[in-house]
Amino acid sequence: MGVPELHYIRALQNLAHALAYKESPKKAKQLNEETSEEVLTNFIFEKKKELSEKEFYYLAGRATQCTIDEADEMGIDSLNAAAGGIDMFEELIGIEESEEND
Repeated sequence: MGVPELHYIRALQNLAHALAYKESPKKAKQLNEETSEEVLTNFIFEKKKELSEKEFYYLAGRATQCTIDEADEMGIDSLNAAAGGIDMFEELIGIEESEEND
């Protein structure tokens, strides 16, 4: 059985990498290996302030697809877990509302 939280962190890593790459490929590589949710989310939301909404959500969509593709390569359990991780990611970036807010 896969772990959704691992795919959530992977989605954060993928988005942080995409946000940093143009400015610093070295920083992008570091963020791609970062495991701290706090470090990743702080970086993501600081960079979000510098981008248009369209560009931010475009990159978030690319990060989501990359995360799903990686999970698919690992098998069905991983892909199923990725669905939960992507839900967490979408909630964080504001695409889906938390069930707690209902």
